[in-house]
Order: sequence, then C-alpha cells, then structure tokens
Amino acid sequence: MDITFGTTASRLSAQKTTALFAFVLEAVRVHGYGALTMESVAAGAHVGKATLYRHWRSKAGLVTAALRHTRYAAARDIDTGSLRGDLGQFLDLFDEEDMRLQSDLLCALVQAAHQDADLRRALRALLVRPGENCLARILRRAVAREEIRPGTPALDYVMHAIAGAVLASHLVLTEPVDRPFLFAFAEAVILPALSD
Repeated sequence: MDITFGTTASRLSAQKTTALFAFVLEAVRVHGYGALTMESVAAGAHVGKATLYRHWRSKAGLVTAALRHTRYAAARDIDTGSLRGDLGQFLDLFDEEDMRLQSDLLCALVQAAHQDADLRRALRALLVRPGENCLARILRRAVAREEIRPGTPALDYVMHAIAGAVLASHLVLTEPVDRPFLFAFAEAVILPALSD
C-alpha cells in the first residue's frame, strides 16, 4: 500500500514509513534534533536521500510529519459513547515507558525549537491543525453528542494541556508522569474545563 504525501504517491510502504518515522523520533530523543540530518536518517532508516527530500523538504518537515503520524492507530476506533470514557481509553494507550520516552522527546524538541526557527514554525503549524490527531476526533464526537458546547475555549488547548503536564513532570515531579497522574489530571483539569 502506498502512502500519499502532498500530491505525489510515495514509494515507501506504510510499514516502511512507520519504521522511518519511529527511527526519526528515536534519533531526536536520543541524540537531539541538532544531530539529526537527512543523511543520517537516510542511512539509518535505509531510505534513499532523494526519497526523503522528495516528500519532506527539510529536517523540520520530516520531524513534524513523524509527530503527526500517530502510532496509536487504535485511538481512531475509540468511541465509548462518552467523553470521559473516550478520554480514559485514549490515555490508557500510553504506558509508563512510553510516557517517559515521549517526555524525553518533547523536551528535546522544545529545547531545539528555541534555537531553530524552522522547527519552531513547523511545530506551531502542527499545533494549530488539531483536526489531524485522534484526540481532536474524540473531542469532535463529544461536541456532536452535545457533551461539550461548540466553541468552548478549552477545546483548542486540550493537547497543549496534556503536553504541558508531561513536560512539567521534568521540573516538578521526581519521576516521569504515570497513568494515575494523567487520569487525575484529566479529571481535575481537562474535563472541568471542557464542561464550562
């Protein structure tokens, strides 16, 4: 199965694309954004450099594409019939090891974005297109079920709040965020903000 990026069909299979994106994010997490190059990705992921540049014009574009490509495909099928249930199942997809890795990755990207204007612009563009992620689909369904009022201001900031909680764990908590913390955070902060 071919993946389409822009208007050109990719020669990368879905499996190869997923592996490529996983390699990119792991490389950023372990070595930092600054150490990542299109050449190192091509060599490490066994993909032609020309293929990379054909689909992603820059390193920032490749990294944000990798972020956008969720590996939580099961989240697309979440529909328990309630916002609380859907949000619970969404958060349940993150195990503690994954949260530690995601937290490390987010910290690396935030630090790099301060130094790299291209990355900063790409990450901002990613954040202002919330309709592309599975959490946004959960929220849209909750609006359709009339659990959330259309236009509720907090709708635009749910992912920001979750990412902020994960990042703050590096500064405030002695250990990475775990499931009980995320569930408590959702109950105390996210759900009340959405019900206003």
